[in-house]
Amino acid sequence: MTATIFKQETSTNSGKLMLRIHYKSAMIYGMKLTKQVNSPKGAVSISLKANGPVMVKNMTVDTTALSFKGACIKAADTVPELGMEHMVMVTHFMESENSIIKQLVLNTVSGQSTAPKPGKLKIIQDLSMLPVNELNTELEKITNGHLPLTCDDSSKTVESPDGIGKITEGIPDVTEVVTNPLKSIPKPLESIVEPILKPLEPVTKLLE
Repeated sequence: MTATIFKQETSTNSGKLMLRIHYKSAMIYGMKLTKQVNSPKGAVSISLKANGPVMVKNMTVDTTALSFKGACIKAADTVPELGMEHMVMVTHFMESENSIIKQLVLNTVSGQSTAPKPGKLKIIQDLSMLPVNELNTELEKITNGHLPLTCDDSSKTVESPDGIGKITEGIPDVTEVVTNPLKSIPKPLESIVEPILKPLEPVTKLLE
């Protein structure tokens, strides 16, 4: 696994800072993907849950917020083997060369999602405060110096009193690409159904 900070283009930001994690191979237990969209009748939460382990190869994930228990991640370091427990992340992009997903369950409910929402990475918050002319220099220093990315991160998952993660501010990072809610609802549903029929398709199909 390797990780680095970089600038990514989004529908609302020409240089949004993100953490890119690349796994040569990974086994994911308890995988659940949640997408919230707006409909004429209000918010709709779409979730995909794998009831069995998920095996992926050459998976890339771009995130701005995550929480997990495990080892320290340093920029551009290659980690031969790493366990990341209780991992939750807000993803903007995900794809894999190959994936094996069994027992995939689709669930669509009305209302706000109750999925946990981690806080934004501290290093991304700090870098976002820099002037544009200084940002590229700092990103180069972080990468070349293999500096820590998550070791001292103080971000925590927002949780409700009963211990279940609850989104309190919506999920702007995830839903910012939804510019026309009336036309956006069928596409996530169609994209989600396809992987159920073709479990070997790349993970990226789940998030289109």
